[in-house]
Amino acid sequence: MNEGIDLASIIKDQGIKLGSLLQEKDILVKDLSADMTVKIDLKLVSKKLQSTKDGKKFILLTLADKSGVLRAIDWSFPQEYDKNLRIGQIIRVSGHTVMFENRLQLNIFKEQGSLEVLDETQIYQEKFIEKSSKDPQEMIQYIKNAIDKIKTPGIKKLLESFFVHDNSFIKKFTELPAGMTVHHAYKNGLLEHTCTVLKISIDMCSIYKGIIDEDIMIAGAILHDIGKIHEYSICPHGIEKTDNGELIGHIVMGCSMIYEKARSIEELDKKTLEHIVHIVASHHGEIEYGSPVIPKTIEAQLLHFCDNMDSKVSQFKSCIDNSLKSSADSNWTEYDKSLGRRLMFNKEFFAGGTI
Repeated sequence: MNEGIDLASIIKDQGIKLGSLLQEKDILVKDLSADMTVKIDLKLVSKKLQSTKDGKKFILLTLADKSGVLRAIDWSFPQEYDKNLRIGQIIRVSGHTVMFENRLQLNIFKEQGSLEVLDETQIYQEKFIEKSSKDPQEMIQYIKNAIDKIKTPGIKKLLESFFVHDNSFIKKFTELPAGMTVHHAYKNGLLEHTCTVLKISIDMCSIYKGIIDEDIMIAGAILHDIGKIHEYSICPHGIEKTDNGELIGHIVMGCSMIYEKARSIEELDKKTLEHIVHIVASHHGEIEYGSPVIPKTIEAQLLHFCDNMDSKVSQFKSCIDNSLKSSADSNWTEYDKSLGRRLMFNKEFFAGGTI
């Protein structure tokens, strides 16, 4: 789809029905405006069965793709939809768009078949999974450049065993997200997050020069989330957590991966290896946040701060970005459960694409 074409204006001016102009997979929420007849594929984010004062039932659906969020309402089959629809499903829905309470809303048609659940073969994955705005090859090269500067032979060989000699690892690490919803929940998200943590860690090495082991700090930054290649997977309708991700988690799996690679590295002494593993094991900072142990070295504590900083900034960014995608005219975001607050932001500042 051409970025420079104002699709909504063309459709309204020419009186074209959107569903007849484009295939369902091509239509995005951002292309919609009021007074359109549309058939569109969207992901079910939430559903709520409600009743009017006189007892008439209706269902409110929150639907989304990577470009934005759309509210939909159905008066014809509310109880059927409430019973049969599951959060996370991709549905093809037909209706008419209106403005309601200063927000775009889709009124679902009354006819049977106006809403159908798609199977995986019908889903256009690119419509629902965002990817990093940064070049993956440039990011992976940034990590390799940092590895080249490592002075400790054992640490350098450990890092190279992952990021130079293991093509299967590199492919997964480059493509996968860093989370499902909390932060960097998009393609290349794990790589982007790691690069940012690495950059912050390099700055920390400069600020605290002489009191931290720089090679160990950099190794911890690069390796802290490697277990996530086994924690998440990308499927047609989005990101899923694997069985091992649920049962074991990326911290334990990451530590296991490091021990496995270290077996064949004679130059890596036991003390250095255990320090790196400790950084990975403690990088969530507190036991209640998933770390089996709290940071007990300066490097481990600093790495936790670097990781937490990037995670929190990403959450703030995502929360603001979601508000920008919606049609709500407010400088406040919706309440964010993971952050436990609403955020205030300058809509004019971010509207120019800064975020």
